[in-house]
Amino acid sequence: MSDTFDAGVEEETRVAIKGVEGFRAAGVGHVVYTSAASADRDTGVPHYESKRRVEHYLREQAVPHTVIGPAFFMENRFFGLRRIDDGWILPSPMPVDRQLQQIPVDDIGAFARHVFLSTGSRCWVSG
Repeated sequence: MSDTFDAGVEEETRVAIKGVEGFRAAGVGHVVYTSAASADRDTGVPHYESKRRVEHYLREQAVPHTVIGPAFFMENRFFGLRRIDDGWILPSPMPVDRQLQQIPVDDIGAFARHVFLSTGSRCWVSG
């Protein structure tokens, strides 16, 4: 639908809720919403905040739904990748000793096939 990086928290939230309203008006019986692994927590991180609001809306409005909360996409590691004299460097704000849960987007899609019949659940997905 949209994302916080381009649209901001308010716009991503608005667009996602409008989408859910459209699904309901069209008679869709179950919504599968792809969120983020930590979006069910009050982290204060804009990328998670909009998704947390949408998850709250789904629960508050009693929309039959399943939330898929994937971890960091493995493919994201290529954004910002820079060539240096003798190799490559991937800048990261995380400490070098911090583990990062990751998952390839193909695995998220494969997992999503198995959750279309679930109702009212939230699934963390990581590799």
